[in-house]
Amino acid sequence: MVVININMENFDTDLFKNLTPPNLNILKKNIQSIESLDLSTISYEDLEIQLEKIFPIISFTSVIWDERYNIFRVRENINNSLQKPFNFISEIDMPKKVKSFGRANIINKPVFYGSHQGDLALFECCQNLAPLDIKNFTMGVWKVKKNQVLDLVILNPTKEIVNKRESFKKLSHNINNNLKSLKEYDKEYTILTSSFFSKQFTKATIKQNDDYKISAYFSNYVQNIENWAQKKFDGIVYPSIANKFRGENIAIFESSLHKIEFVKALLISCYNFDYENGKLIKGIFAEGYQYGDTIHWKNK
Repeated sequence: MVVININMENFDTDLFKNLTPPNLNILKKNIQSIESLDLSTISYEDLEIQLEKIFPIISFTSVIWDERYNIFRVRENINNSLQKPFNFISEIDMPKKVKSFGRANIINKPVFYGSHQGDLALFECCQNLAPLDIKNFTMGVWKVKKNQVLDLVILNPTKEIVNKRESFKKLSHNINNNLKSLKEYDKEYTILTSSFFSKQFTKATIKQNDDYKISAYFSNYVQNIENWAQKKFDGIVYPSIANKFRGENIAIFESSLHKIEFVKALLISCYNFDYENGKLIKGIFAEGYQYGDTIHWKNK
């Protein structure tokens, strides 16, 4: 797991010093009600009002990514053609407009989705394929700029995730140790809140884009923190659902894209996706380098 430093400065030791704390039993009932809600039946605006009432404060911690780490984005070539990779960085970069909810974005507010491993990015784009299906992609590789860091919000992993990866056990242990500094009520409130939003970010069954509304709300909440607190975050890091929590995805906010830079593009063909074990077979046929917005390709 790409974690350099766990930043606990967001955990105020007295969460509700200026607010009336919600009753925890009522909070639990409200959480159950929201979790059972068909999100297609409520507008985002009305959901936002409800969530603000249920969770007057949302506590979380963050991790730091620096220049040592790459970020990968993948887009399937047009008509799945190996001969027609994308030739412009803007075609594989963050889209300028989004018309639907995503795991970390609301409508009309795009984020830069990526993965911290190349194979992980491929799995994100290749779900429910037959073993011998061949897919051809253009992969973009970015990295954090020198002397820059990304301060990324991370939620306490759910028990399901913790039990699957040793690195998440360590992360959960570190976060829980830091929670000991909170008052007992604040600790329980934080655990309930973090668990709720963590489950939303790791939903495996998505029937429609509306199912992302709550995790998108959390992402938007984090983005807006700088409007009322002297703190700015660059994005959110969360486990890969497509690859059964074997790695981390990242959603970088548009306001922080100046902290990353394009490195190169790869023309990749892959097949034999083993979803149970997180393995695949791939070949790299060309590398592309930046010239303005253009990708200049060279065969391998």
